[in-house]
Amino acid sequence: MQVLQADDYRYGLNLLKKYSEISIISYVLEVISSIFLAPYTMLLYSLTAYATSQHILEEIMASLQRYLVLSVIGGVLALVGFVLGLIAILFYLIPSAGRLAKWSSTLSTPSKLLKYGYYAGFIFGAISATLIILAVITSNGTTPLPGMIVKHPSAREGYQGLLVIIILGLVATLLVMGLGMLLGWVGMIMFLLELGSLTKEGLFKAVAILDVLSSGLSFVNIRVRPPYANPVAIILFLLLFPAIRLTTLLLLRKATLKVLSVEAVQP
Repeated sequence: MQVLQADDYRYGLNLLKKYSEISIISYVLEVISSIFLAPYTMLLYSLTAYATSQHILEEIMASLQRYLVLSVIGGVLALVGFVLGLIAILFYLIPSAGRLAKWSSTLSTPSKLLKYGYYAGFIFGAISATLIILAVITSNGTTPLPGMIVKHPSAREGYQGLLVIIILGLVATLLVMGLGMLLGWVGMIMFLLELGSLTKEGLFKAVAILDVLSSGLSFVNIRVRPPYANPVAIILFLLLFPAIRLTTLLLLRKATLKVLSVEAVQP
């Protein structure tokens, strides 16, 4: 039994180390993509204070034409970073928590929260993306869905009704997705705190605290109000968040390496 527990312990920690490494690559790609897409970010900051949604859309489309190469590079890097982040969670973080829960039952509850929360978040996220596509298709009442033919003007009302149903479904799935991601994140924080206590490695707890801090910063809403905006404060904030997030992932990798360098501890 002790041999099996030691195997679960080391295998789980190795998966956690790989999660941190893939997440570092993913996050670096996302930061680089944000640099390429910086013109659009600043444009949104400057427009949302006073422009209408139609004006914002027109300005963004014009910017896409002016900076096409930057748009393509930034978009590709963002997509690759997103996919790598998804892989890191699904194939490394969740299995890591599962294996370590076999090593110590103390990690069972955080592991389940992490697993089912993130699974629900990703599944309903995919459903939400599908509904967004359907909403775009049906947003123009004169444009039928693929394979359908509008034979009567009253069919336009049918599309409006369908659009309302899609939007309501989208709101519901987004709420469930948000709840699932929140539960998964809470499970991860609990998992790191418990793992820190079990292994006597304080870096795991430091990672949990920094993750809470970086997540809190991500919810800070900065609105630029020309001409009273403070560009220095905006730039400092935009640099602070990625610095904390990257430090968190580096510390997680360091913590797993330190724990793996010694013999397996008994839970």
